[in-house]
Amino acid sequence: MPTSIKSFEALLTDTEARTAVDFCYPIPEEWLLPSWNVTYRDEDSDYIYDTLHLSRYDGRGLSKKRNLVKQFVEQYQATAAPLVVEDALLLLEQIAHKEDEEACVEAIHNLTELGLEGTLYYVESKPVGLVIGERLTPDTFCMHFAKADIAYKGVYQYITQEFAKSVVDRYPFINMEQDLGSPALRQSKHSYEPIRYCKKFRLSL
Repeated sequence: MPTSIKSFEALLTDTEARTAVDFCYPIPEEWLLPSWNVTYRDEDSDYIYDTLHLSRYDGRGLSKKRNLVKQFVEQYQATAAPLVVEDALLLLEQIAHKEDEEACVEAIHNLTELGLEGTLYYVESKPVGLVIGERLTPDTFCMHFAKADIAYKGVYQYITQEFAKSVVDRYPFINMEQDLGSPALRQSKHSYEPIRYCKKFRLSL
């Protein structure tokens, strides 16, 4: 998918490229022209968060997450380190999380080639959580994967907050991508109090 309006306009004038696909996606809202035949699905919207807000879990709405983090750090001594392939794969095996597992495994094996950053979280020497993502824009980091072992109560809330702390000086915003229409994922993403949603459109050709 083109990454700028200029490259996208060039694609639209390429007859061979136009006939090769049924539609183009994702199209940012700011690129849209009135004459375009576009459709929009709510579940395609990305969730955008204030990194500082996530790093502090400020306010009444995030009090449950603060409490879960408090319980986690009182029970466990956790550390963070750059992603190690073997440990990341071990974590996936431990949690037996099949959703998007293939894509996550590919990201783990090709971190550098894909321009991704990865962080592993450990309790003692055991990997209990990971975050993988990349710089999306100069002010936004995109979290592609966040995986954790829920046997450790509060681990998801902990790794989300700790990761936000680790990038808050570089990125004012974190993009946690779309919910794919999953009610559970939607509820989870809303619970972290997004500040806005980034709409993405499909352009029929």
